[in-house]
Amino acid sequence: MIGIANRRGRHGVVIHLLLLLATTVALLSERCLAAEFLVQNAADVSLALLKALPGDTIVLKDGVWTDQWIRFEGNGTAQAPLVLRAQTPGQVVLTGTSRLDISGQWLVVKGLRFENGALASGQHVIRFTGRKGDAANCRLTNVTVVNYNPVDPTIRYFWVSLFGQNNRVDHSRFEGQNHSGVTVVVWRKPDVRDGHIIDRNYFLNRPPGVGNGFETIRIGTSAEASSDSGTLVQLNLFERTDGELETVSVKSGDNDIRFNTFREVVGTVTLRNGDGNLVRGNFFLGDHVAGSGGIRINGRNHVIVNNYFQDLMGLSGGEISLFCGVPNPGPADNPPVDNVTIAYNTVIYSSKAAFKVDEGCGTLNRTVLPQNLQFLNNLVAGNGGPFFAGQAGEGLVLAGNLFFGNNMIPGFQPKQIRFADPKLILAPDNLWRPDADSPSPAINAGAVTDIFLPDMDGQPRDREPDIGADEFSLAPIVHKPLSARDVGPAWDK
Repeated sequence: MIGIANRRGRHGVVIHLLLLLATTVALLSERCLAAEFLVQNAADVSLALLKALPGDTIVLKDGVWTDQWIRFEGNGTAQAPLVLRAQTPGQVVLTGTSRLDISGQWLVVKGLRFENGALASGQHVIRFTGRKGDAANCRLTNVTVVNYNPVDPTIRYFWVSLFGQNNRVDHSRFEGQNHSGVTVVVWRKPDVRDGHIIDRNYFLNRPPGVGNGFETIRIGTSAEASSDSGTLVQLNLFERTDGELETVSVKSGDNDIRFNTFREVVGTVTLRNGDGNLVRGNFFLGDHVAGSGGIRINGRNHVIVNNYFQDLMGLSGGEISLFCGVPNPGPADNPPVDNVTIAYNTVIYSSKAAFKVDEGCGTLNRTVLPQNLQFLNNLVAGNGGPFFAGQAGEGLVLAGNLFFGNNMIPGFQPKQIRFADPKLILAPDNLWRPDADSPSPAINAGAVTDIFLPDMDGQPRDREPDIGADEFSLAPIVHKPLSARDVGPAWDK
């Protein structure tokens, strides 16, 4: 009997513990069901944030929101971010003087539409900072900003300002900015790595501005250019973003500009200040538009690889232009170019030299020639200008390059620049590719290098690399020139 009683006692304890566990799980499950707060104005957003917890969502009611300053301030977690979204993507229209602050950590904003508003000088349509400090690990996605312009185009303010670290702007559309101020700008602190990602956005229809300050993307300023930003700009489409000479202005180090498409853009990717940047796998498609450009280079230790240039009309002296530098440069000066590798690029039917190596020499105290340049396995065909223009400094290396066009500069050895018809064919994607049936002299003819990055299609290079941006391969194509259907908000196709 004693044994039976003990068994019954233990059984009762187990049942009691199970009941307690079930109650605890129920309470936890109730909290795990994230809350939603439907709001109608900026004041409602602030009130909802007093109650919101990680994983909750602030839902902006569909309609026109006029003159609303939304302060999205708080902290989520990596597993449970705090979300601010439109009730229906694209149906919350912010206008007038409306603007948005994102301040805190692990915050996500999505589905909003800013249209036909205007701000005062020095302000920001969307900024990743506010009363809770700079943002970290926050995201702006599936948003549009269209024609948010003042009456006076000299009024300077910014559309998206990235502060803090490890934030992302993606799948958004930025159209029609005509006033002074950068469309998307990274604001930096000295010696702090930013780690932002700007990807899969659609930038379009920015008319020419008057003077400087009309960039589409800018990473840093000259004052912080000696430190690394570590920002990734990838898979964006730029169409007719003609605000100024520097469409993408890089003023910091260790950034990666990759797999973007530039169509009919009167501007360039400019490495203005900072060292150790990588520009790879981009498509520059000029469509013979006057002033359409490629890449401009200042600074040291850059790698320009696997880019494709077609039908450009030469905004600079070459489709890739390397600038003479200023001796002992100050923060805003052109620093000398040193140790830059330009490899596996393809230039087709462009009006200027493919590569200009002493751009700007003799102006603005720029007297130091670029030095220690490596031109490896580049393909140039159908050019109106030469393969190579200007005078480089010491340490020039050329190997595995192929040229077929006008104005070949004498004095180069065949191993440095081979003159031959590359036998290209126009592929269904409207890109000129080496013909494997002819076969093209570009195939398996490149000099061996220590650059093993995939080609412009994202295909691997083999042990006998081809010349130019396109490695002949049967592997799947991963990257391609982008169109409007590949980028921007899902609801705005």
